[in-house]
Amino acid sequence: MTDKIKVAYAILTSCTGCKISFLDMHEKILGVLDKIDLVYSQMVMDYREVPDDVDLIFIEGSVSTDEDLEQALELRKKAKYVVSTGACACFGGIPGMRNFYSVDEILEETYPVGDGESTFKGPNELMPKVRSLPSVIKTDFNLPGCPPIPENFIAVIENYPNFDQIELPTKTLCAECSLKKVKLLSPIREFTSLKINNPYELDEEDDDLCFLERGVLCMGVATRSGCGGRCVSVNVPCRGCFGPPPQEGSEDQGAGVISAISSILPTGRLLTKEDMLGLVYRFSLSVITDLQKYSAVDEKEMEVK
Repeated sequence: MTDKIKVAYAILTSCTGCKISFLDMHEKILGVLDKIDLVYSQMVMDYREVPDDVDLIFIEGSVSTDEDLEQALELRKKAKYVVSTGACACFGGIPGMRNFYSVDEILEETYPVGDGESTFKGPNELMPKVRSLPSVIKTDFNLPGCPPIPENFIAVIENYPNFDQIELPTKTLCAECSLKKVKLLSPIREFTSLKINNPYELDEEDDDLCFLERGVLCMGVATRSGCGGRCVSVNVPCRGCFGPPPQEGSEDQGAGVISAISSILPTGRLLTKEDMLGLVYRFSLSVITDLQKYSAVDEKEMEVK
């Protein structure tokens, strides 16, 4: 069929888990394949082999290396529409946590040679900071999640090219969380809990109670809903993979969660929690360092800081 949508799927720095989620449509993928012609998949081809007339391209992964940048710019030129796919593409994701450190510190830790230096010089140089895809090129739709839920892939294809008709939830995860809130619904002057617990320390009898009321750090208060509460439904606190809600001023997801829970849990204990920054910025640290957005221009003319 000549009226099928020409679709490509490309991967930058990521774990390729979003691609697995794409395949997790199971039998629904048969209906999707009736609508699309998958002309390129990076699992088996080099990105330079992407056709010049792609209708829609899903790009997974953060922009972490010189090759990622080159690839993102080239793919933008070849596609009518680009979808940022997954937390790494949308917000920098797990790779973005290296923005806490310099490239020299990263290389010294990974390839130590002593005296605070590393002699590693690979063919694919690390960029000074990990960037989200929308901060480097124009994207037409952002598909959050680690990984995105398969139904959202279907929605993108079925609504192509009218992505504004896709209604992603705008509230925080708390709005769709099924766990009970007791103390949080009543105004009280004291902290809900004086102890910050790890999930494995919880009493199984309270499995249906809000994590925050049980003294467990949960990112749901500053994370966009839309995942159906997949983690909390199996007694795992939210870790924020859907990124911040789309309201203006909510871009700093880490600051949002600290602000929200500082009246629930003791602030002093929050600050002494091991790897607190790694928790609240696990998926969205790059958003804070995306200080400047760039158009799809020749990489030689562009300085990425």
